[in-house]
Amino acid sequence: MEYWAFDNDSIWQEEDKTIADIAIREIRYLNLIPKEVSILNSHVVRIPKCYPVYEKGYQIHLKKIEHYLNTISNLIPIGRYGAFKYNNQDHSILMGILAAKRIAFGAKADLWKVNTDTEYQEDADVDDVFGK
Repeated sequence: MEYWAFDNDSIWQEEDKTIADIAIREIRYLNLIPKEVSILNSHVVRIPKCYPVYEKGYQIHLKKIEHYLNTISNLIPIGRYGAFKYNNQDHSILMGILAAKRIAFGAKADLWKVNTDTEYQEDADVDDVFGK
């Protein structure tokens, strides 16, 4: 589960257990897992200032990082911190799904292409990142 908050918001100030209990209630309410399945553990991570800040010409530096990371076998950078870009939650989830397909089925998705244009990913086809 992911919750958006500023460091002065009440949920940010809550105890980890309280936040975990909220997440567990929501997971149950949304039927994301069967009722008979037990949640054995939880972990809360607070990431301050989680959006990258762009400056003019950042693409040149990002290409160097992307090229280097592509040389590391079995590394699949995803999400805001992994891909160094301003992803919405849906983009990060899509990157996770595509990464899982790469791992499980050997799919050749180019995850660097997720959220690279001015259109929202929801308007694109998932197949767009497979390099057809």
